[in-house]
Amino acid sequence: LEAGDREDPLAVAHRHPDVDYEAALRLARHGATAMIDVSDGLVADLEHVAQASGVGIRLTTARLPVAQELRAAADRLGVDPLSWVAGGGDDHVFAATIAAESAEPFLAIGAVVDGPAGVTFTDRQPPGSPGHEHFQAGRSS
Repeated sequence: LEAGDREDPLAVAHRHPDVDYEAALRLARHGATAMIDVSDGLVADLEHVAQASGVGIRLTTARLPVAQELRAAADRLGVDPLSWVAGGGDDHVFAATIAAESAEPFLAIGAVVDGPAGVTFTDRQPPGSPGHEHFQAGRSS
């Protein structure tokens, strides 16, 4: 990092994450049926939830939050910020499944549906990787 980056809000947030553990407790109190920390990327981590639960998770890119600072950094680098939102890790946030009638105080980014287990998008697939995969078939470490 260059000297000026020390004050960049994205650099500061990365070096000093502010984990909202109270949000996880609020989700649990509102009846969350599954919850995961987004450490490997939103799509990758929700894929774990979908596979473990045997459900489909349908996301809508228009509902994914993109902070202004993230959008500005992506513009500077010529990157679609949704690639970072969907596939970036170490976000220090929680994703959960919760009944629609209990979701009011939370940001709803998609829905759980019957059908093949996995994560899909209702509008467009964000570019880039869906996130970090710890165990890939055929790879040796």
